[in-house]
Amino acid sequence: MDHVTKHPSLWIETAPPLPRAPLHGDLSVDVCVVGAGITGITAARLLKRAGKTVAVIDARSVGGGETGHTTAHLASHHDLYYSDTIEKYGEDDARMILESRRAAIAQIESFVADENIVCAYERVPAYLFAEDGSGERDLREEIAACQRLGMNAEWVERVPAPFPVRGAIRFANQAQFHPLQYLAAMADRVDGNGSHVFEHTRALSIDSGAPCRVQTDRGTIDCRDVILATNSPVNAVGLLITRIAAYRTYAMAFRVDPASAPLALMWDTADPYHYIRVHHAGDATFLIVGAEDHKVGARENEAKADVQQDESTSAWRRIEGWTRGRFAASEIAAQWSGQILEPADGLPYVGKHDEHVWVATGFSGDGMTNGTMAAMLLSDEILDERSAIARLYDPKRLDLMASIKDYVRENVDFPMHLVSDRLKKAGTDRLRDVGPDEGKIVRFGKEKLAVFREASGEVHAFSPVCTHMGCLVHWNGAESSWDCPCHGSRFDARTGAALNGPAAKGLEARDVSDRESALPTVEASAHNVPRDTLTSFPARESRTSVV
Repeated sequence: MDHVTKHPSLWIETAPPLPRAPLHGDLSVDVCVVGAGITGITAARLLKRAGKTVAVIDARSVGGGETGHTTAHLASHHDLYYSDTIEKYGEDDARMILESRRAAIAQIESFVADENIVCAYERVPAYLFAEDGSGERDLREEIAACQRLGMNAEWVERVPAPFPVRGAIRFANQAQFHPLQYLAAMADRVDGNGSHVFEHTRALSIDSGAPCRVQTDRGTIDCRDVILATNSPVNAVGLLITRIAAYRTYAMAFRVDPASAPLALMWDTADPYHYIRVHHAGDATFLIVGAEDHKVGARENEAKADVQQDESTSAWRRIEGWTRGRFAASEIAAQWSGQILEPADGLPYVGKHDEHVWVATGFSGDGMTNGTMAAMLLSDEILDERSAIARLYDPKRLDLMASIKDYVRENVDFPMHLVSDRLKKAGTDRLRDVGPDEGKIVRFGKEKLAVFREASGEVHAFSPVCTHMGCLVHWNGAESSWDCPCHGSRFDARTGAALNGPAAKGLEARDVSDRESALPTVEASAHNVPRDTLTSFPARESRTSVV
C-alpha cells in the first residue's frame, strides 16, 4: 500500500488488502465511483443490489485512503454536539441528523449479517467524558439536548477505565468494527456480473455531459452518473473548497491486558479531543487512542522552519504521554495518521455537484458513520428515491450566518500562504544541507525546489508549487511527504505523486543530478534534528477526530 507507508495503521497490519487489477482500456457502466473507501464501496454495493452496473476506481487500493487510517468508531453522536446542532438547525432537523446516523450503523450491521462478513463488528456502549469543570458543564448541556432528541443517554459518574472523571454521558448501542476486513468483503461483492473494482487507476478528469465521461490514466469510463467519493473531491475548486478545511489527525495502538481493556467507545471534552476504543485480534488486545489534530502543512514553530520542525513529529509523543498517564499500556503496536475535512457549518456535503456528478465530502471526524450515510443518500438519489435528509447535506447549501466565524478562520490560510511562502527565505541554497531522510526547500538561482534525500543518499527534487491552486508545499518529516497548507493536498517525497486531494496531479519533477554528483558525501549524523526541541502547537478551536 502506498499511502503513508512509513506508518501503516493497525488495520493494514492485521488485514493487508489483496491486490486488484487496474482498468485496462475503455468501459461503459451505469455509474462510475471514484474512490474505493467506505463511501464509494458502500454506494457501489447498494447500487449493484438495485440492478445497476458500477465501476469503482481508486488511484491506490481498496481502503488505501482514509478508510484504512481511521479508528473506526460507529456512533450516533457526532462531532458537532447536539446542543450546537439544535441551536444551528432546530430540533426537527437535529433529530433527522441523528436518525441518519442511526440508519448508517444499522446498514453496516445489516450488511455484516446478510452477507456473512467477518470484521469484528460488535455493538458497544459509548462514553463522552469530562476531566475538568468546564467539560462537566458542557456535558450537562449536551445530555439535555440528547434526551430532547430521544437518545438513550444517561449521566454516569464513572467510565470503564482506570482514571477518575468529573462525569460522563453513556450512550447505549453504538458499534465498532475492523474497517478493512469489512471493506474487502464488500468490494468482493461489488465485483462481477458487469460491475468492477479497479485499483491503481487514477481519475484525471470528469466530463459531466450525457453520457458522463471519466478519463483515467488507464482508459475511459462512460456512464450515466459519477460519484466523487475521494474524501477531498478531485481538483475541487470554487465555493466547495472554501467550505472544507483539511486536518491531519493521529492514532496509536498499544498492547494491553484484555482484562483491563474497556469494551466501549470513549472520547473526552478536550479541544482537540482524545478518542479511545479496543480491538481484539487473535490473542492480542489493542487499545487505540487518537488525538492531536492540526491543519495540514502546519509547523509547530514557523521561526524554526529552517530546521523543518513540524507538528506531526511530536503528535504521537503527546498521545503516548496522555495514554500512559491513564492506562496500563505496554508496547506500541502501530502508529498512524489520517486526513479529515472539516465542513464550515459542521455537516457533511453530500449530493448533486453537477447534472449527473455527485459528491460526498466534509465528514469531519466521523468518516465511517458519515461515509455510510453519504453512500445511502447518494444511491437513493441516483435511483430517483428522494431522500428526506438530502436538503440538510446539500453541497450547494450556504448558510454562512450559522458558521461565519469558522468560515473566515479556515479560509485565511489560502491568501496568507499563497503570498508569504513565496516571500519567505528558503531553508538553504545548498543541496548538501539536506540530510538523509530529510526534506527542505532549497533555492537554486531564482527557483525554489522541494528536495528530499533518502537514507541511501538518493535525491528527489520537485517544484514546490502545489498543482491544485499554486500554494507552496511544506515538509512533513513524520510522514515523509510534502503537504500543502492551503487546501490539504499531500505529495509523496520520492515520486511527487498526489497522496491526498484536492490535487489530482503530482509535483513537477526537477533534475538536480549534475549538481548533486559534485557534492561530497553527506553524513547522516550531522543532520539529525533533536526531537526534544519541538514545542507545543496551539490547539484548534473545533472538535475533530478520525472516528
